Amino acid sequence: MKRWIVFAGIALVAVVVVLVLGFSSRHGVVEWRVRVPGWTPAGDAIVLHFSPDEHEMKLGEDGAYHAFVDTGALASGETLSYGYSRGGFLAFAETGYQQGEPIRSFKVGSSTLVSDEVKAWKWMSGPHEPLDVGSTAATAAVAPRPRFWAGPTFVDFWNPEFARQYNASVAHLHGEDLSWIALAPPWDWNATDPLPVVTGAGDVTAPAWSDADLVGEIRAFHDAGIHVLLEPQICCRPIDYANRSDAWWHAYYDEQERFTRHFADVCKAERVEAFAIGGNDQNLPGTPTAPSFAHEAWQRHPKKTPNARRGCDFLSGLPSSSRTRFGA
Repeated sequence: MKRWIVFAGIALVAVVVVLVLGFSSRHGVVEWRVRVPGWTPAGDAIVLHFSPDEHEMKLGEDGAYHAFVDTGALASGETLSYGYSRGGFLAFAETGYQQGEPIRSFKVGSSTLVSDEVKAWKWMSGPHEPLDVGSTAATAAVAPRPRFWAGPTFVDFWNPEFARQYNASVAHLHGEDLSWIALAPPWDWNATDPLPVVTGAGDVTAPAWSDADLVGEIRAFHDAGIHVLLEPQICCRPIDYANRSDAWWHAYYDEQERFTRHFADVCKAERVEAFAIGGNDQNLPGTPTAPSFAHEAWQRHPKKTPNARRGCDFLSGLPSSSRTRFGA
């Protein structure tokens, strides 16, 4: 009996030793803590880029941003790069990023706390300083207008990281007493020969919103009380318009109409307040390369998009002879 007790005791000690050695050699959760410049816009999402993942950080009561990362699956002693950005978009990363490569490094297993400070951001190296620009506008009498839309046009390509910055954008708009934004989602010509074909996905020059992403952005700003002007564009692949047949031009305007109707449906479904369409200078009525029926072809757009006209302003960016405006 004593022998079994001794054996059991030795076995228990061995198990404890294995467990202790196992846990002591296994690295686990690491806390990243970073302080950012005081001029960082309120509400900005601060993101830790720790290869290969991204971690949105939380603002703590200590004024620093925190993220907790499980490094248990990584090899002990491995050195990995990391860095910080505003919103996860590397164009707005901390100063020093080169070609999207982080400027900091961390040796796995070396510490359970990483404490950093961002000195400056790309495109925002210091506090905002208002520009004093001379203007004669203040000296001219301006008749008051019952309706004036004021707000920015957002960048006209899509990056999934942008969604992280909706709250910061809303806070900035409210702070400037602005109540409108303009969104210009791009489609592009996927083919021009033998007949033109326009598309919002695949082989496009500018990264396009998916319908779900566009709807999500519209709803985010509507929920915050911001009005939306939707002005979709076809950009940016060049087209040779010279010496095209009537059949080619009919297909061209059919594709323009399909593009317009697609976004008109979005306007109706999401109750977008304003919708604008326009065209390339080479295809508008009266231009040298446009066909004789260009005016009639463009007039089909407002006539065949009644869905967009219900509850919103419809603006057609055409020459004065072909311009149409539908009131709300």
